[in-house]
Amino acid sequence: MIIITTKSKQIVYIFFAILFLAGCHHNAHIRTQRPLSPSETVFSGSLTPFPIGLGNKVDFLGNKPEKSIGILGMRSELSFLSGLKNNQEIGTYAGLGLGSFVSGNIYGLHYKKYKYSPFTDKLVKVGGGLEINVSDRGKVFNTKTSIIEASSEEYKRYKGIHFLYAHSLGYIRKYYDRNFKNYSNLNYKIQSVGIGLTMGKERKTYIKNTYLQSQIDISLIQDNFSYNNKSVYVLFAFSLGFNIFNPSTNPKTSFEPLPIFRERSTKLSKDQFLNTTNENLDFETEKLIKDSDIIFDPETGEEIEKENVEYDPETGEEIE
Repeated sequence: MIIITTKSKQIVYIFFAILFLAGCHHNAHIRTQRPLSPSETVFSGSLTPFPIGLGNKVDFLGNKPEKSIGILGMRSELSFLSGLKNNQEIGTYAGLGLGSFVSGNIYGLHYKKYKYSPFTDKLVKVGGGLEINVSDRGKVFNTKTSIIEASSEEYKRYKGIHFLYAHSLGYIRKYYDRNFKNYSNLNYKIQSVGIGLTMGKERKTYIKNTYLQSQIDISLIQDNFSYNNKSVYVLFAFSLGFNIFNPSTNPKTSFEPLPIFRERSTKLSKDQFLNTTNENLDFETEKLIKDSDIIFDPETGEEIEKENVEYDPETGEEIE
């Protein structure tokens, strides 16, 4: 016979409390931060095991019932990204997740643009993901837009900022009471906004064309419920990702800014003039003159002007 003591009940309550706090939201969306060349692709798998929210949240152990926002916080995802021309990437992802006493599926689209940041003197990825969370609570639209430094062989660590937005598509259905036994048909809508920091590292593994990625996301979030209740809290998430790259068939594109080329006008000096014609240059007028127009005295070097020169019509020689 199993005896459940008061201490055992406390442990169970704490465990479910952690699950509630951990399943309330998702702010990770971990993807490779390496720039992709056109037609280069990457397959990724990621895991976010325990996002934890701390702050003014509805406590299911208190007098108020637990209120789910329908977002799957703990999740595993598979994604596929492809590089495009003009420094862009696009992709899709799907996954399974757990929320506040709910499980479901995730479907999303991914897009980012590569930009050079003069503030950090590094390349950054600008964009994010658009996803739908589907569970028995309903459907929730969730997005994370971010500006995060790109990673490379030289710069394995990256950091940036992100913005969160979520909105229920229709009503969020059902909630548990504090005894975990009964459902209620109370329906409500939610809207969630947030801002935060992203820090991570992406390093090469011993397997060819593979990279291991770890990432920490910290967000300040406010959830708004349709009956004027609000929750404000800080969300912490640690994620792991494994990326498999399929190299591009096109040559690698340089994503670094090219040095500025300044054109400088040059003027050939008179002693460097390249004369490819059968004519001479008058250095005073800088005009070409024909050899037959001018002859010089071999003793003095002075120009001898020709006047009334006549030629022998039969031989073509000059008649003195």
